[in-house]
Amino acid sequence: MRKQLNEMTKNAALEQQEVLRVSRMLDEEINNYYRLLARTQ
Repeated sequence: MRKQLNEMTKNAALEQQEVLRVSRMLDEEINNYYRLLARTQ
């Protein structure tokens, strides 16, 4: 049981890291888009 919990915790942590990574990527894309938009105004 403990081993299973450890595995689940590890997987959850990895998923959380992935979510953060994608979130930062999206933030960057959005910032790039707005910068581009500001340049064309």
